[in-house]
Amino acid sequence: MKKCRKCSREAAAGRSSCDHCLSLKRSNNKKRRERFIANGACSECGGIRDNPALKLCLKCQMRVKTRQRSRYQKCKANNTCYRCGTTSNKKFCGICQELAVKWNREKRDKLRVQGKCTQCATERDTPAGDFCSDCILRGTSRKWLGSAKRVGELKQLLEEQEFKCPYSGKSLELGGNASIDHKIPRSRGGSGDINNLQWVDAHLNRVKTDMTHEEFIALCHLVASKFPL
Repeated sequence: MKKCRKCSREAAAGRSSCDHCLSLKRSNNKKRRERFIANGACSECGGIRDNPALKLCLKCQMRVKTRQRSRYQKCKANNTCYRCGTTSNKKFCGICQELAVKWNREKRDKLRVQGKCTQCATERDTPAGDFCSDCILRGTSRKWLGSAKRVGELKQLLEEQEFKCPYSGKSLELGGNASIDHKIPRSRGGSGDINNLQWVDAHLNRVKTDMTHEEFIALCHLVASKFPL
């Protein structure tokens, strides 16, 4: 039986300390982090934060990611749960997976009520939805351009269009009616290059479906000719 390295009680599964000592450690670490955050410092080392919206400085972010990756690889090799250390052929065991889903849902609901982005916890600057404009642009860039680092290209494209839909002239709002359209649809051989993308009204994007720009314009003229003003 493995003993706790501090009090000699029985150690928790997969840990070198008992549940009591782990609880005290978590409580002390939580108080320390809250004190650092209240002072506007990095919650990990107490240093200056590179991004005020994040709780960690850049150096600590990299260190935490490296530590998490190393621990995940170790748990994967030993077929243990990443959270509780019990035997599992997945990242989390069934119980921990349910707890993680519940905790994430409660966290998102709390941020939503506070009017904050459910992704980065900053103040939401969009008219509706769960995400701020920066997170929407990052997600759109990851989905259509293959990398979240190309946010600037999508933002520049929207600014070049003056936040207007090229078909209707309606104002476009991120988190509202703004959506990405392929001028030449991918199903018709269109590429995912930025030159083949445009921001359009989401309703018109659904109507356009897999039509090219010319085909959609021709359809609009046909409909307008049948119902003149």
